[in-house]
Order: sequence, then C-alpha cells, then structure tokens
Amino acid sequence: MGQPKWGFATLKAMLRRLAYFFVLLCCASRGLSGQDTWLVLPPVNETGDASLEWVGESVVEQFFAVLTQRGELVVSRDARREAESRLALRPYAPWTLASTIKLGEALDAHWILTGSYQNQASAGAGMGRMSLTLQVVSLREFQHVKVPVVEGALETLASLEVKAAWRALQASGMGGLPPEEDFLASFPPADVRALEAHVRGILATDEKVRQTYFEKALTADPAYGPAAYQLGRVLYNQEDYAAAGRTLARVRKNDRNYWQAQFLAGLAHSETGNFLAAAKAFETVYKELPLPEVSNNWAGAQFRARSGEAKETMLRTLDGDDRDPHYHFNLGLVLMGEGQWILAAEQFRAALARLPEDEEATKMLGKCLRPPARVEDQQRSEWGELFRLKTELNEFAFRQLQMLLNRKLENL
Repeated sequence: MGQPKWGFATLKAMLRRLAYFFVLLCCASRGLSGQDTWLVLPPVNETGDASLEWVGESVVEQFFAVLTQRGELVVSRDARREAESRLALRPYAPWTLASTIKLGEALDAHWILTGSYQNQASAGAGMGRMSLTLQVVSLREFQHVKVPVVEGALETLASLEVKAAWRALQASGMGGLPPEEDFLASFPPADVRALEAHVRGILATDEKVRQTYFEKALTADPAYGPAAYQLGRVLYNQEDYAAAGRTLARVRKNDRNYWQAQFLAGLAHSETGNFLAAAKAFETVYKELPLPEVSNNWAGAQFRARSGEAKETMLRTLDGDDRDPHYHFNLGLVLMGEGQWILAAEQFRAALARLPEDEEATKMLGKCLRPPARVEDQQRSEWGELFRLKTELNEFAFRQLQMLLNRKLENL
C-alpha cells in the first residue's frame, strides 16, 4: 500500500491544529521555550530618595519593549509578582544571587537582568544624573556578566534605559545587534514625565487613580503608546467603549502592545455597534496572530455586519480548535443566518456534546428543528447579539511557539 497523498488544504489544517495544540500547551506549562526567556527584575533603588522608587519598574517596562520588539520572550510583570509572592520574596528589596536564581528557575527563564540605580543631585536646574548598574545572569551556564554602567541626565532616562538594554544584549552574547547609535535611533525617547506617570499608573490599585496617571502621561507625551494602551484598557473596563476605541487607536504599530490594543479595540467597536471597524481590527490581528480567538471575533463582527464571509472565517476558527463549545455555538448562529437549519443543528449538538448544560444552545437547537419559512433581518440581529466573543488574546504563548518552531527549523 502506498503512502497517503495529502492535499495542501489538508496539510494546512493539520498544521493549524498542531500549532494551536502547542499554544495550549504553552499556556498550561508557562512556556515550551523557557530556556530563552528573559526575566527582567526592577533594579534596586540606591538613591536614598523614595520618590525615585518608580525608576525600577520603568527600567522593566523599557526593557520589555526593547526585548519584545527584537523577538525575545520576556516574563510578564504579573507572572513575576505572582512568583515573588509564592517564594516570599519582598519586592524591590536587594536579594541574594541564590534567591534571584530561584525566582528565575520558577519562571523557566534563561536570562535574568538585575542590578541597581543611583543618582547625583544636579547643581543646576536639571533633575539630576542617573546611573544604571546592571548584570545579566545566565541560568544555562550559571554565570553572571556585568553590564557596562550607563549614566546620564534623569531627563534622558528613556534613552539611558535603551542604551542599557543594548549593552545587556551585548553582554549576553546576543548576535545580530546593530551599532549602539543605530539601536538607540530605532526607539524614539519618551518624555521622562510620561515614563513616571505611566509607571505610577501601573503600580496604582485604584482604577480612577490609574486613569489619572495614564492621562497625565499622555498629556506629557501624546505619542507615548504604553500609556495609551493602559488608558484604553481602563476605559474599556469602565464600559466607555467609544473613548476606549479612540484611545487604543493611538497605539502605534511599533509599540509592544499594538496587537493587544487592536484586539481590545475590536471588542470596543463591537460594543458600540461599529462592526466594520471591529472586523478590520480583528483581521489586522489575525494576519499577525492567526489564533482561534481572533478569527472567532472576526467572524462575529462579519456576521453582525451582514458579511457573507462570516461562515468561512468561523470554519477557520474550528480548524484551529474544534473543542471549544462556544465556537460550535457561534457557527450554528452563522448557519442559522444563512437558513442552513440542518447544518446549524449539527453545530448546536456539537456545542451541547461539549457543554451539556448550555441552555442557550438547547434553545437554538429547538429553533433549528422548527425553522421559520424565511429568515428576517430582525432575527439575524437578535442572533448576532448572542454571538460569543473571546476577551483574551494568547499572544505570549503564540510567540513562544513561533520562536520555538523557527529555531527548530534553523537547526534542521
């Protein structure tokens, strides 16, 4: 018997399913490629000035932006803080090297950036001088390398942090780095007031206080994308969807939060009934991150915009993940809109097989078994309101998979 001959479409579907399987595995295990992940710790404040405590998290934020733009994986702040709590490590305190390594191992990191910062008061009208003393720890080789000290005026903190990132990458032996000046030119410096307000907003726990800080950051630097993204999230959580959409549109494509901002903007546009804008946002994200949650939401926007492409997009979603009952439910709604009652009933049965207590799916299955003579526009609108959107984008897991596969291919 000869080998089976797979068609291109079949192979593509198989690869998509395999990719999504690995994405799920990444989410469950904190990462397949942890050996190449960076853990950036806030440098310890050695200035003696508590008002400069925000600088440590500012370094983390800037390093995150630089490293992710270069395709590196970086442990999120939330994951870091959770691990610190689990290991009873006091945030922003000087730790022993053993504690630092223990935290890195708990987060499956390879590279750890740690260190301290100092300042010297200015004799003139300036804000003083800042110096960053950092080191890179490699958990693979169990060694640490000092990064050449970076120092300059506090007003130029953003540029100092980018310079420190270049020197840290160089110290880690990273290849393919451009000259330092070219590297700096690719990261336009942000106003130090925007940096401070943004970090204080991230650290704040009260939502209104957070909003005030992010607005202050954008007043200081209207082009500061990280603050626009965070303010957009706050506005979305406050259900001010129109304002959230406008704010998220300010996040530029070279910003590390761009894809998350586009995904959230799609959700905001869906809430305001601007389904064409929502579809465009989700399509933009899908071209970069072809994940089922993105195509699902894209299909939802298409369906509610009365686009004939919704079924094809929803089928693409099920190609990526046919285990989610909500995807089957959504495809059932789309098929109902086209008057394909038998096929729609199959999808609602599939949804119920995966989630037997789904009362809404049971109700819609009943409608398919007793279909109307024709589908009215009002009915399509009502069904569109039942469409189940996903609110989380698994970008980090996808990037891990992408990097893993690329490195496997390089080694073939």
